[in-house]
Amino acid sequence: GIRDKLVTGVQTCALPISIAKSLYYDVDMKNAHPTFLKYLVEKLQFDHPILQKYISNRDELLSTWIGTTNIFKENDKVPGGFENIVLKTKDDVKKYFLAILNGGGTNKTTCSDLNEFYTTHQLFLDLFYKHPEYKNYKFRADNKYKTLKDRKDNRRGTCLNYWLCDIENIALSVMERDRKSTRLNSS
Repeated sequence: GIRDKLVTGVQTCALPISIAKSLYYDVDMKNAHPTFLKYLVEKLQFDHPILQKYISNRDELLSTWIGTTNIFKENDKVPGGFENIVLKTKDDVKKYFLAILNGGGTNKTTCSDLNEFYTTHQLFLDLFYKHPEYKNYKFRADNKYKTLKDRKDNRRGTCLNYWLCDIENIALSVMERDRKSTRLNSS
């Protein structure tokens, strides 16, 4: 994750800004968003078995799910309007899993685990989006989609992503504080 020192919102940049490298630290937290989501799922007492399976056996599942075909990408030039995408690498599988986590994806794949994760996660997104404790995230997502007329409405996924990014920033703040504390104590 990227934690900025001077301004907020760096996580939304599509590409790193080279001029800002001296202003930012890039910390790779393996499996961060699924792990943060697990905390939230447990707090809301929601059963999300494939999420737990993924967190416990990430590398094994990424390998197992290679070769999955997804009817995922809309394409007007293909009969039926959708094209099949094959997940060819672990990175492809990870990106697809995270796409589902953030409200994308489909339950029309050749992988029963990913289909179950999608279906279960859609129910969780509804629960989170409507939960009164997280209404500030719903408000932010609703406001974003008021101005986005030509985009697919993914406000439930956006709502959860806002929460995940806030939790990530909290974790990075703690890491930054501890790093500074360790550096001060060793001087």
